[in-house]
Amino acid sequence: MPLPPSEVETYIIKVTFHRATTLPPADLPSFSADPYIMAQMDTPSLAPRHREDPPLRYRGRTERNTREPKWEDEWIIGGFPKEGGTMKVVVMDEDFTSHDDRLGHLKVEIRDLGGPEWKDIKRQRFELKKRWAGRRVNLARAASNILNPLKLCRDKTYRHQRDEIEISVEVIGSLQPGEEWNVGRAFTLGPGRWWQHYSPLLGRIAGTKGGPGEEREGRGKEGQVAQYDFEANEIQLQGPTPSELYHRYVDFKWFVAPLFTASGIRGKLLNKAIHKQHARVYAYDKRCKSGKFEYDPVESKPRKEVTKKFLELAHWDQGGRQFTYVLTLNSMLRFCETGENFTTDFMSKHMGHADADVYVAFAGEFLIRRIDPHAGKGGGGGGGDTSVKTHPPDHLPGGPPDEKAPRHPKHYELVIDQDSGTYRPKKELLPVLKGYLERNLPGLKITVLHSGSDELKEIRKQQAEAKKREGEGVTFMRRGSNYSSSISSSEASDLENAAHRGEGGSSSRAHRSKLERGIGILEQPRAEIQAAARNLS
Repeated sequence: MPLPPSEVETYIIKVTFHRATTLPPADLPSFSADPYIMAQMDTPSLAPRHREDPPLRYRGRTERNTREPKWEDEWIIGGFPKEGGTMKVVVMDEDFTSHDDRLGHLKVEIRDLGGPEWKDIKRQRFELKKRWAGRRVNLARAASNILNPLKLCRDKTYRHQRDEIEISVEVIGSLQPGEEWNVGRAFTLGPGRWWQHYSPLLGRIAGTKGGPGEEREGRGKEGQVAQYDFEANEIQLQGPTPSELYHRYVDFKWFVAPLFTASGIRGKLLNKAIHKQHARVYAYDKRCKSGKFEYDPVESKPRKEVTKKFLELAHWDQGGRQFTYVLTLNSMLRFCETGENFTTDFMSKHMGHADADVYVAFAGEFLIRRIDPHAGKGGGGGGGDTSVKTHPPDHLPGGPPDEKAPRHPKHYELVIDQDSGTYRPKKELLPVLKGYLERNLPGLKITVLHSGSDELKEIRKQQAEAKKREGEGVTFMRRGSNYSSSISSSEASDLENAAHRGEGGSSSRAHRSKLERGIGILEQPRAEIQAAARNLS
């Protein structure tokens, strides 16, 4: 059932995280920190559709090597109820080599919006609570006090300094009953942002050491196994996802539900592994590139710069790439390259993209094709327009593989489906997805196809052939446990085999990863010992 729209007036608020002062040190021996904001907005008066819905969260940018960060980060929230809510703010220290550490936390109560007693919060300072700070933070703080005893004794301001963060909360608009965005839940309205993450976990391209953002020209040798500098992308789209787009994971095997709900020993370990993999690949380290779209998310619709950035992150139509994507309930589009040429099961999968969220808006795969804008005007509805030439399979001048890709959205077509065995979105909702994407990616021709259609199979075949001709020609390395595989419809049998290995005979136990063997020892120690004895004999 779609979520019923709100029958009362709701508000659009802008939260600004200005700066912080005298944060504790977190890094040794520099006695500095790489602080960023993690915020969560809870609105008790707006009941979620399901108790397992992911919370409304925001992640700010990182200021490096400072204890006095000046972020000026904005978070615009739509559909905020008059009754208000509670914003939980955590200041974290980014540490890519290990887990991020907590520097401090606080709560901001927002109540009675629109009432006579409501006043905007203007650059108010809130003290950070130091409880539950990370162990490395406490160690660095203690070491700083030991190494600066004179300053600690003589400087009264140093002794009595407070860790504070400066925050503003303003009401900048309202949504009346019946308006399109007054959907009965709070959502991130802006600003429009994008990130491109580079993961060293899959290495580099064979024969090259290309850095982030460089054009990857040249090909590896035929059949060569190489590591790839893996790219994972995020785009914050505008407005709430349509209420119809709401899908839960499909519990098609016994091991799926424990993985998502973190129940049982196996479920807890695998759920933690998925979160860790997601954090590693979507890491906000120094290599991560990011930006903000220059348009007012409240007053105007997305511009073509959003479409251009999306195409740029997808490498236009270069190399015959295919992508796996997830659209979260908070309008975050996450995607990375996938396809038959990728044997990695580490991260390019729907479960990993969604960070093991129980519910998402939509999921599947897509590809980008270049079209001849002068050959015809396809509607881009339920199928492709045969009157428009596309690359692939046709050779179109003025673009890859011979020339640089054109930079205008009118030259491209997005072919998108719902091929996700993890969430299995309904094909009847593809037109709803199309309408939402058309609004957020103006100027781009969008074609939605059912994952089982013959037309899509033919398009994928053409894309794979283009990959062989124009791509790097590299097979990527397999990493990780079979349990972190995609659970896509084309690979469901692989997961079933992985599950049977978990139940296992002795022949299958020998081929399991260390994680799987460790889980087996915890759950069935006697069976594992007997299997090990049989293998030794």
